[in-house]
Parts: sequence; structure tokens; C-alpha cells
Amino acid sequence: MKFNVYLKLNKNGFTLIEVLVASFILVFGLLGLSSFLINSIRLNEKNQMRIVAEKILSGSVSQLRSVNINNFTKNTLESSFGFSETIPPGYPDDNEVKKTCGNNYSITLFKSYSIEKKVMGIKVIYKYTQKLCVWRDYLPPFLGKAETIIYWKFGEMLHNEKTMFFIAAGE
Repeated sequence: MKFNVYLKLNKNGFTLIEVLVASFILVFGLLGLSSFLINSIRLNEKNQMRIVAEKILSGSVSQLRSVNINNFTKNTLESSFGFSETIPPGYPDDNEVKKTCGNNYSITLFKSYSIEKKVMGIKVIYKYTQKLCVWRDYLPPFLGKAETIIYWKFGEMLHNEKTMFFIAAGE
């Protein structure tokens, strides 16, 4: 006994089920792709903010290292470098930012930065708060120690980069 199975071909086009299945697959594929693209854009912006923070820290540290430890006073840091004891409104100022640096640090000051960038044709303002902690008597009278931490918010999360450096006594 021989069975012949013949498929009935619809010569007029696709059936409704075939169109629905294809649409279903296409929609889920596009949803996955759009989710991937959105996450890529957010990660790119987060990395851009980190790069700006590292540039700010690098420039700040190179300026601060040029100061003799004997001249490294609160007044000098405020007048020559723009640091202050307060954080302006609208800049990252969580409890983590305001936390003191430790018992040995004699100076704790803040500086705020507002950086304007274009991201995908849209003007974006990045806001940063830098905290400077100075231990003038780390190895008196020759060496002082400083830490500078820069904070920024991405979404609701607080991020930071930290650098420690030494300040030598001049001639």
C-alpha cells in the first residue's frame, strides 16, 4: 500500500497564520534590537562622563602638584584654584560626597564643574563635584598627601573616580 501525501499549495499568497507568525518573529527581533541599541547609547554616555571626569582629575592634579606644600592652605586653594567649603545646588552632593576624608586630613574642600557636550546632536550638561582632601603633615616638613575624588550622577546612581598624590616642599 502506497501513501501519497500532497501538499496543497496556495498559489494566491500567504495564509493568515504564516503572516501572523512572521510578524510575531519580526516584532520580537526588532524589540531585541532596540533594547540593544538603547543600552549601547546609555553605556556610551556613561563612558563619556567617566572620560570627562578623568580629564578633570588629571588637569586638577597637575595644577595642584605644582604648589609647594608650605603654600597649600585653605585660602590658597580657595583663591587660586576655585575650591570652597560648600557645594552649589544642582551638583552631586549626596552624603557620600559630603563625608569627611578622615582624621589626618586637615583640609576638605569642594569644587563644582559644569561641562556642556553634544550627544547625538542634543546639548547635554554634565555636572561634577570634586572633593579635595589634604594631609599637610604626612611627612613633615617635606611631604604632604592629597586625595581628590570626583563625583557625578548617571541616572540615579552616584559614580566616582579617585586619585591620590603627594605634594612636596619647595626649595
